[in-house]
Amino acid sequence: MVTGQSSTVAKLIPEITGGKPYVFVLMPFGSQYHLFEQVKAAVHDSIKLNCLRADDFPGAGFDLLEKIHVAIERAELVIAEISERNANVFYELGYAVGINKPILLIANRGVEIPTDLRGRELVLRSDDKEGTKSFGEELRNNLMRRMNSQTALLRDMLEAERPQPAFIVASPKYPN
Repeated sequence: MVTGQSSTVAKLIPEITGGKPYVFVLMPFGSQYHLFEQVKAAVHDSIKLNCLRADDFPGAGFDLLEKIHVAIERAELVIAEISERNANVFYELGYAVGINKPILLIANRGVEIPTDLRGRELVLRSDDKEGTKSFGEELRNNLMRRMNSQTALLRDMLEAERPQPAFIVASPKYPN
């Protein structure tokens, strides 16, 4: 059920994103902003999407949980930083999983991954210079692999450098 507040939050999203698709990042507030900047750069470089987190949305007058729910629902992909055992991040990740939103996990090397999340796509990182570089490369590669060809086709049709018509032709008489 859409409440008045969630529909108001939903109307803010196109203003913030410019009406473009985005990736939503779950991570504890106030921690590792440099990591968010690195993820944001990888998302933009590899799949050309905006990358947002909860504090990119105006907070005054809105229920934080409602704002996060709407942001997750409308995201193309949810990336969750799970190195810290943060209850809010795990709740938001559970919500994303519960609504079948595609997710990608990132965590520090050596961190124990909770049993329920093992088997999910995970990109490991470390803070040394080599680890930071390999993390960025692995994240970019993972994002490019994950992008659904339908999303990529739609994005190319809507945001092509040189707009050209695209047609999909199908005939029930000639299935091949």
